[in-house]
Amino acid sequence: MQKIKNQLKALLLLTFALVNIVSQAQDTTTVCKELEFNDLERIVVSQYIISCVKDHWFVNDKGVIKVVKFINDKGQKAWYMSVLIDDQYKDNPPKEYAYFEADVVLIYEGKVNMSPIKTEPNPDLIKCLENVVEDRVYIRTPAQARNGMLFGQRKKMLNPTRMCLGNCSNDLIIIFHENGGTYEKQMVY
Repeated sequence: MQKIKNQLKALLLLTFALVNIVSQAQDTTTVCKELEFNDLERIVVSQYIISCVKDHWFVNDKGVIKVVKFINDKGQKAWYMSVLIDDQYKDNPPKEYAYFEADVVLIYEGKVNMSPIKTEPNPDLIKCLENVVEDRVYIRTPAQARNGMLFGQRKKMLNPTRMCLGNCSNDLIIIFHENGGTYEKQMVY
């Protein structure tokens, strides 16, 4: 009788262990996934990184590339590219990334209007992305009120914004043509 009880206990423990393993294996959707670029995408990323370095968009060698993949209103595959120099990716973490030589590209799925589809941050996804991004971005500090002048009066302001006229960003839209071998660039103003 004792032998049967021990076998049942062992079977029960084995069942719990298998259920735990299966549930962990099915939960891979929350962890980030590495992608590889095709030849044309590598050219686009390479040229974008070169322009960002030339125009000093990486500050003190900090920054990662943000790509929002979307289908434009003409049904064409397109990317919205920009640089992130801080850890704002944690607010809406992408599920995909790619390496391009020593640089990291964070890849978002996007809507027709080029905005990334909202992804709920979870600890496993954030940890995965932190391991990918490493020290390539600055850590944001909590927002603090700063002294400033508003309409002639000194006031404390939370997150005062700086004004910029013209194209003050390095944002770029890439539209891939159906033939698969060509693309066009559009500046974002």
